[in-house]
Amino acid sequence: MNKRLLLILLLSSIQPKVFAEQEVENQDKVNMADPTAVYSSVGMGIAANGDVDASFGLAFGKHGMSLESKKGFDELKARYYWMNQGQGFYTEGYFGGDVESLTGGYVATWKAMEKVTFYPVLTIGVNKNQVTDDSIAIGMAGFYSRINHNAWHIGFDNFYSFGEDDYDLYTYDAFVGYQIKNHRIRAGYDSNEEAYLKWQMAF
Repeated sequence: MNKRLLLILLLSSIQPKVFAEQEVENQDKVNMADPTAVYSSVGMGIAANGDVDASFGLAFGKHGMSLESKKGFDELKARYYWMNQGQGFYTEGYFGGDVESLTGGYVATWKAMEKVTFYPVLTIGVNKNQVTDDSIAIGMAGFYSRINHNAWHIGFDNFYSFGEDDYDLYTYDAFVGYQIKNHRIRAGYDSNEEAYLKWQMAF
């Protein structure tokens, strides 16, 4: 199926009526830059190489789940989480690539200064190489960081993964974001050496 057609079908299936019925009370106060915030959302993104992707998240109480396409719909990231007052547990899976993974872990919140917040993360899981059919146990440690100023925020997320067979991987994502009411625009550059632009709407 044409990727652009798939994107149109995904977004058109989410009717405005659904947004209205499930609208979050005081949604303009939801901090969409906070990785521990729980809210439903829909979004789109485009990378510098032309890849277009989409995301959809659904929240219920302290629980949430999300789906996000990667590399122009070639891969999929799925996530389920439970958050309570800035901390919680989540499980995350990457599927469709040469290496697929399933991990789970804990995230917390540390407010270093009034406008500077860190969110340390620790996870464990499994990587499976789809080419060689080999699996290894892995762990990951790192943190999200946010500097907030009114509607603007700067983020730098960096994580180090390690595992069996001398596996190690460092990833990062640096970006600038702007939120107006329940909409967020984010422009950044990540460890794939790729610039991107993303839009997200909370509901």
